Amino acid sequence: MTKRGPDMSKSRKALLGPVTDTDIRLLRIFAKIIECGSLSAAEAELGIGRSTLSRHLSDLETRLGLTLCFRKRGHGMIELTREGEIAIQHVDRLLTSISQFTDDLMSITDDLSGEFWIGVMDYTHKDPSNPLESALRGLQEKFPNVMMHVITGSAHDIELKILRREVDAGIVQPFFPIRELRYAPLYTELVGLFAGQGHPLYGAALDSKPISAETIYRFALVRRGYRESEIQERYKDMFPLGPTVGETEAAEILVRSGCYLGFLPVHSQLEDDVAEIRPDLFRYEYPVAVAYARDRAGLPIVHQLLKELGINKDPRDIGKRDQ
Repeated sequence: MTKRGPDMSKSRKALLGPVTDTDIRLLRIFAKIIECGSLSAAEAELGIGRSTLSRHLSDLETRLGLTLCFRKRGHGMIELTREGEIAIQHVDRLLTSISQFTDDLMSITDDLSGEFWIGVMDYTHKDPSNPLESALRGLQEKFPNVMMHVITGSAHDIELKILRREVDAGIVQPFFPIRELRYAPLYTELVGLFAGQGHPLYGAALDSKPISAETIYRFALVRRGYRESEIQERYKDMFPLGPTVGETEAAEILVRSGCYLGFLPVHSQLEDDVAEIRPDLFRYEYPVAVAYARDRAGLPIVHQLLKELGINKDPRDIGKRDQ
């Protein structure tokens, strides 16, 4: 439940004069804390200690003359006041406007500077088919004054970050496309069912010996904590319940331990401590795409990114029929 903040009459004296860079920074921190829901979660996201985050909140409240939220004990949970709920709406609009202003300026010049953030779905950077590394080199040559940043995460997390303007583009699986984004097909990745050394099925799989489906379905399967392709969702119900993980790297560790079966990219088999099981039955492929916001399709750097990735289409023309 929202709590009433202090008397608004005293806040009318606040925020006289121009908005400064420090004000913008504090507003961004406030927005991130609200997005994360607690100081502890924001600490991990921003890399700033909880005590420092709390101090920044206090500084912003002093600057605005408002009590924006109440801190709770424990993990630094916060609760917005009535004034805080109103303020965060204005903050979101301001930050979006700043981002749009930057985009508008970028669209009229090829001499760019600043930062460009790319999200990469976990583990796809190891796929030999992924052209991102060479694309980053091409972008750096074209825009030497732009600092390139790369983060990893699940496809859904990256898509949300693109929507929030925290990431400019992302390499994702477009299983559940978001209307506000455009997806340019990039390549397909092969996925197979694997067993690690020590698993009862490892030896037979390594020697390509026949293994019945009934035998395979007796062993527990590592599962993902997020929505996957329809074919993988169907397979889940055929296996006993195994551990749930959020990243492919975690699934690979469990598979390589020999304790569980798991679906992994086929390029995992480049090392000999895993063996693929019945590729005729379990191997499948899924699409990988580069995603970006529809309203940023006109940016020169987005156009250049697609070009460096081997996509020779105007970013503004991709996905028009889905609008």
